[in-house]
Amino acid sequence: MRIFAIADLHFDFKKEKPMDVFGDNWENHEEKIIENWKNTVDEEDLVLIPGDISWALKLNDALEDLIRIENLPGMKIIGKGNHDYWWSTISQLDRLNLKTIKFLKNNFHNLSLGRSLLSLELARLFEPLFHQSSYSG
Repeated sequence: MRIFAIADLHFDFKKEKPMDVFGDNWENHEEKIIENWKNTVDEEDLVLIPGDISWALKLNDALEDLIRIENLPGMKIIGKGNHDYWWSTISQLDRLNLKTIKFLKNNFHNLSLGRSLLSLELARLFEPLFHQSSYSG
């Protein structure tokens, strides 16, 4: 099992906010991400997605993007990004009954990795990255 991380997918099932306004390399970015994901990630792998999943504003609109991610290989742990306006409560997200996606916000998930146990808590895992004053990017 391998662990991958990717953020800022910015999927847009409705095609209302194309990313190619940021340059030609963003043209068909969703298809590029999905194709590379399928060629790289195996079913037993873990993919951490710390946010900005979909441009949708409401959960019903984000559902198509979540289903696309659900159908990709691997187990996914998703956290809320600053553009994830569709994100509602954890209980509403859990009621979607997605089989390969777990949502993480003010909660945790224990994952069994053979004889080891991995515990993930997004707030402590990623929050310090957003508060660094030395970022020069």
